[in-house]
Amino acid sequence: MKRKRSPIRPVSDQHRRFIETARQLEADEDKERFEEKLRKIASAKVNDRREPKKKPKP
Repeated sequence: MKRKRSPIRPVSDQHRRFIETARQLEADEDKERFEEKLRKIASAKVNDRREPKKKPKP
């Protein structure tokens, strides 16, 4: 039994904006590049100094 193909949907404005933003951020679909960028983000040093919570004045 053959399946009916779903109709091709037009690209939404939101999808276009997503693609445009991804291109501006130099994102692509290459797995190796994705993993390289992920490693770079994951290994970024985090500032461990956190400001103490300020108590509200009565």
